Amino acid sequence: MIDANFIQLKGLVEELSSVVENQQRQLNLQNDLINIQKFKFEKLEKSVTILEKQANINFYTNSND
Repeated sequence: MIDANFIQLKGLVEELSSVVENQQRQLNLQNDLINIQKFKFEKLEKSVTILEKQANINFYTNSND
């Protein structure tokens, strides 16, 4: 009976370990996606800043005419 319980417990531990590994992989993928989105956002932010500067230069250049 003890052997059967031990084998059953070992099986449950292995199953739980597998679930945890899968969740860790999913978490890592989500983290990678967040980092990609962060990079894209920072790039977009830089582009917007450049466009804002260009628009301000054009505004001041045209308003002096």
